[in-house]
Amino acid sequence: MTIDFHTHCYPDHLAATALGKWKGTGDVVLPDGTLNALLSDLDAAGIRRAVVLNVAHRPHSTHDVNDFAAAIQRTHPDRLRCFGSVHPDAPDAMEELLRIKELGLCGVKLHPMFQGFDPMAERYFPLYREMGRMGLPVVFHCGRHPNFTTVLQPVQMAAILPQFEGAPVIGAHLCGLQGETDQLELLASLPVYVDFGFCARYFDPDTLRSILERLDEDRILFGSDTPWDTVAHELEALRSVGLPQRKLNKILFENAARLLDWPDGL
Repeated sequence: MTIDFHTHCYPDHLAATALGKWKGTGDVVLPDGTLNALLSDLDAAGIRRAVVLNVAHRPHSTHDVNDFAAAIQRTHPDRLRCFGSVHPDAPDAMEELLRIKELGLCGVKLHPMFQGFDPMAERYFPLYREMGRMGLPVVFHCGRHPNFTTVLQPVQMAAILPQFEGAPVIGAHLCGLQGETDQLELLASLPVYVDFGFCARYFDPDTLRSILERLDEDRILFGSDTPWDTVAHELEALRSVGLPQRKLNKILFENAARLLDWPDGL
């Protein structure tokens, strides 16, 4: 059993725009970003369950994004679980957190780069605390990008993590480690989950193994970041590292099933 904790899809009429000019690398043919493409990509990798992460790119899009997420989860209840989103600058962000809970979504996805906010700014701390009070898991897009000034890596995560008061926080993409390991010791000390999404290209297998061996085996989640890569490619990259089967089972299924209360047999 495997749960892909980090996937995306978009309404059919928006998928091409969402993916932009991204075509993959070399001969790799990437999914087109639609729901049907996501399901096909999961099927090709032999994966039955996945978590779909949705992002409200603009303050006025939050409501529609969460409706889309709820519709996906309602249509595929045994296969897909969805995170909703709020835009931190939306005037109704607090109210939308309550609606995310009422819709039965798994939690909240925040993407400081695409949403254009500084996750370290204190004006967002009340929003973080409300997520913590509600017990909503939060997935942060982490890392850096040459086209954006926002950076969220272990140093920044350590500063904001107390605001969530113990609610689960997931640092996507190994909490932003992108080919470097200088913050690995700090990351290993933080009570934060990490996912594997889009990490195969950043590390050789030996380095990746040393990273995964250092981190808490109960807080690592498999994710592919499809459609930005294929599920099969990221899954093969993780399997090729050569982790003990017990730890691999936790990363591939057990940790996500526990975090989402999604046990085998549903």
